[in-house]
Amino acid sequence: MGASQAQERTKVPLLGPTLRASMDKAVLVKMPEGIRTVVIGNPSVAHVNFDKSGLAVVTGRSFGETNLIILNEHGEIITQTDLIVGDDRKSLVSVQSGTSGKVTVSCDPRCQPIAVIGDDDRAFSGVNGQISTLTSAAQQAAQSSAGSAPSAVTQVAAPTPTAAPSAPRAPAVNSGSSSSRPGRSDGMEVIPARPAPKMEGVSAEAQ
Repeated sequence: MGASQAQERTKVPLLGPTLRASMDKAVLVKMPEGIRTVVIGNPSVAHVNFDKSGLAVVTGRSFGETNLIILNEHGEIITQTDLIVGDDRKSLVSVQSGTSGKVTVSCDPRCQPIAVIGDDDRAFSGVNGQISTLTSAAQQAAQSSAGSAPSAVTQVAAPTPTAAPSAPRAPAVNSGSSSSRPGRSDGMEVIPARPAPKMEGVSAEAQ
């Protein structure tokens, strides 16, 4: 770790008896030594992330108050802290339009609608829907850009050539000199035709 990083670490405030966080903002605090578990009284108010070095990031999720209980590896309480989540954004302006409800805009310097707890349901849902659509479009564009990169070439083995079927062999003619019978390539036995015996001294007419 460089000297500049070590100096920045010393500037992180220690966790005290009261911790204040802002809506949708992260606060970096240094937890006491020996921390193993952080218990949040109401997780919907804030979220806490910490690492083995003892640094924790606390992010406000909604307005309200809750508490943090810090435990060591033996399950013993090291300390307890009250956590208050408010809103310190000075650029926020609340607009009340008749009886339809409150709408919040952020003017810095141009006024744009934002989703703030306590606003009219229709306005709140509309802003959140647009944010979700924009986020999905950005994720799809990032995936499409990553997918356009050339992929590794997959080598496909050429098919093994098959031997051409051999022509059937003609049956061998038995000259009478051998008693073996020729066979066929398909395993069937071939019996050669023999000429009829010549009969001498026999009349072709019936007696």
